[in-house]
Amino acid sequence: MARNIEIKARIEGIEHIEPRVAALAQHGPELIAQDDTFFRCDNGRLKLRAFSDTEGELIFYRRADQAGPKESFYVRSSTAEPVALREVLTLSHGQAGRVRKQRTLYLVGRTRVHLDRVEGLGDFLELEVVLHDDEAAEAGVAEAHALMAQLQVAVGQLVERAYVDLMPALMLRAATPADAPLLYRITRETMHDHAVATWGAWDEARVQRESIEDSASPNTRVVVVDGEDAGLLYVDREPAHLQVQQIYLRAPFQRRGIGQRLMGELIDEARRARVPLRLRVLRVNPARHFYEKLGFAITASEPDFFYMQRLP
Repeated sequence: MARNIEIKARIEGIEHIEPRVAALAQHGPELIAQDDTFFRCDNGRLKLRAFSDTEGELIFYRRADQAGPKESFYVRSSTAEPVALREVLTLSHGQAGRVRKQRTLYLVGRTRVHLDRVEGLGDFLELEVVLHDDEAAEAGVAEAHALMAQLQVAVGQLVERAYVDLMPALMLRAATPADAPLLYRITRETMHDHAVATWGAWDEARVQRESIEDSASPNTRVVVVDGEDAGLLYVDREPAHLQVQQIYLRAPFQRRGIGQRLMGELIDEARRARVPLRLRVLRVNPARHFYEKLGFAITASEPDFFYMQRLP
């Protein structure tokens, strides 16, 4: 198996360290979008890295969880069908997590320098010193330490765990009638100001009634993050399309990549079913721009709403 020495550090922002990296690099910058899906694996890590719908690679690796440089053993296999392979591995092994990031790659000698903007986690620096077949790990460790010093990265910034292990635990549970008060609180917290801006008032009775109805629907899920009720998701699965009726996240759970993870799973589901993913958003709601970044386009409009769709 191929080997390298890896080291990861949390950084304040890519823009602060990138000039120092660029000054040392012989190659770069190279921008790479990566979507990593991890699968259950007892004797290491198994992940599918998708670069697009037609390009990806399956990677098995083993390395210790420790701060500072660590040796990693890995095997890679390319695929032209990452979407289908993800589905096969999900059904056979089960998913263990998912990490989406924008990576800026530089090469400094034999070291791959990654400036990663990780969805939901922030910005990181990662070094991979590629080892020769019979080379002692200590040589790569020394190179990693020297480069970290040149880049002015402190020991206190080092991260011992993989990105997938840093992600908040996210799960969906089926709503029950006992959740009606919770659904009401989430709806009021997230939609009250938009409703007032649109219609001039908050319709208390209607929202209370709809919260009771939604709590009894088999299509309603409570979003749970690190064991805490964080939001709600209501999706209708029609034969010809998927319709997102509601996706609300409480304020403490916004801007943490959770909405992107939820929508990413729905986008994948719609792609596998080969049907459009649709939703409706209030004109005053800035979430429209979030949906546009995910590939949704406006297909129709009313005085109060935009109707949006993402094709598979």
